[in-house]
Amino acid sequence: MLRCTALWRTRRSGSVHPNATQGRPAMPFRLMYLAAYAAFILNLGDLFKIEAANALVKSLFLLAGALFLVGRELNPFALANLLIVTVMIFFLGSMTDYPDFQWSYLLNALNQYMLIYLLLSARPTAADRDTVLISAAWFAVACSVLGLMYQVAGLRTAFPVEFNTGQNRFSGSLNAAFLGGFAMSGMLASLLLTELGRPRYYILLLLNAGVMIATGARVALAVAVGVCGLAFLFSKRRTASQKITGIAAGVAAACVIGPIAYVRYAARMSGSGLSGREIMWPWLEELSARYPDFGIGFGHQYWSTPREIYILFSSMAAHNDYLRLLVELGHVGVWVFYILLVATVWYTKTIWGGRDPVPLFALAGFLAISITDNALATPTHFLLVLVGMFAACGTHRNEAAARPPAAPSRVRGAPRRFGATEGNLAGKAATP
Repeated sequence: MLRCTALWRTRRSGSVHPNATQGRPAMPFRLMYLAAYAAFILNLGDLFKIEAANALVKSLFLLAGALFLVGRELNPFALANLLIVTVMIFFLGSMTDYPDFQWSYLLNALNQYMLIYLLLSARPTAADRDTVLISAAWFAVACSVLGLMYQVAGLRTAFPVEFNTGQNRFSGSLNAAFLGGFAMSGMLASLLLTELGRPRYYILLLLNAGVMIATGARVALAVAVGVCGLAFLFSKRRTASQKITGIAAGVAAACVIGPIAYVRYAARMSGSGLSGREIMWPWLEELSARYPDFGIGFGHQYWSTPREIYILFSSMAAHNDYLRLLVELGHVGVWVFYILLVATVWYTKTIWGGRDPVPLFALAGFLAISITDNALATPTHFLLVLVGMFAACGTHRNEAAARPPAAPSRVRGAPRRFGATEGNLAGKAATP
């Protein structure tokens, strides 16, 4: 009864009490969120060739996003931008003259941006923050262990050979790019958890770094080092001496790990270093030039890839989200899409994250890796933005709620009030 009364009062006042959403309304989201990522990591659809598995995973993620809006303070700006992007995508789809346009392709791809917006459209609780950060810190490790188990069982190899370089890359239960994305997000999550008084996550930070090197993911490693380095240096919870010590430890670790990493990455940097992307990207530029105004339709780039490029590149995905959306949304649509996404992250961070810069560092890392990877369509990559945002917003709110109210300051020269005991003693002393 008291909890319902608190929710009713805060809704009337237009705000939500920090502790009003810590109970049952928040639990379904966390369970569905973990279930969606568990289904993604298990990768049963690829393992047993189950066609409906991908649709099931998408449904779980969207359901988790919808449940996140229940029982939490909403972000109207994010919801409005989600609506604007959706209307734009449908409008461009209705206007395109691409001959192979199909509404089914467009509808099947909507989850790729909707989940990000939904998880930015409500204020996370402290329990939400812990769920996202702790799970993100463990995802790469879980994926690695599961992949090794699959290999021992003879279900699939955890060290497939990369087509373009001939190098074995550790892939866990997914593929090397996805596992590298998990490790990238896991490194940031582990670092932020150490700032919340959980020093054991330094071990997870090192484990995620080790997994990253095993995958041979280059841009993901650069983004992880950059984002984690900035988050560490600009942290307000660490003293100057701690930062100096951390820098020294990082340099020492780089000297030890550097030669090992070089062996893993040298082969992948041979030739152009683009691993066949130089075959895909010119084709996308040519296709974009044919449909500059309205694009070919959201979600259509994958299906438009010619067979000869797929054979040479061994992938139908763009591996560059900017080129992909340039093809799908046209020259204006791609700008609108990213401007609204950046504005949403910036606004959400401003109203709920205070002055914490980590969400902006994470967003910058996400935008950087979008140049060479399929970051928008990958739950392993946009997880980086969610980790930064949930850490800032959840912590900021939680600290404000936990902080005891400040005692009223006494004006100099004002008469001092007696407490009950002092008043009785003073009264007795004044009695003749």
